[in-house]
Amino acid sequence: MNNYWRNVLVALTVAAASLSTQAQEESEGAVTEEAYGDWRVRCQQTENDVNTCIMIQQAMLEESGEMLMLINVAYLPEQEQPTMGILVPLGVSLATGVNFQLGEGDENTSVLGYSHCDQNGCYASLLLSDEAVEQITAVGSGFVSFMTLQGQPVNVPFSPNGFSGALESLR
Repeated sequence: MNNYWRNVLVALTVAAASLSTQAQEESEGAVTEEAYGDWRVRCQQTENDVNTCIMIQQAMLEESGEMLMLINVAYLPEQEQPTMGILVPLGVSLATGVNFQLGEGDENTSVLGYSHCDQNGCYASLLLSDEAVEQITAVGSGFVSFMTLQGQPVNVPFSPNGFSGALESLR
């Protein structure tokens, strides 16, 4: 699968992860959600009785309730490795990309370029190798960081707690 279509699928997966409560209520019974530590697994049954699932962790601004960062992981069609999508708000510096850091040291940081932005925010993705999955489950903390257009760094912590269980439920 070429990068363009992988990015489109990641964008669609991230968009599906940010379904509104209203949309869930309208499709009553079609969407289920289960917690695995700090991760949620959301599954939606399609018209063809196919259960499509993604795992999600998001951070919201306390004062406004706006999304600050959303990470999702899904198995995309025709791929054996899971893909991680990261969504951050609009108003980021596209040139600096988004950093995905495991633990406290810079040696476990991946810099991801943005694939595109839309009205929901800016998207980046990463195909997770077996080694990356092991690293995520082994660390005690992680961070997603990016720069605003004004040059202000934004560091958003995420938790690996429940990652392995949530990922296993997707298989």
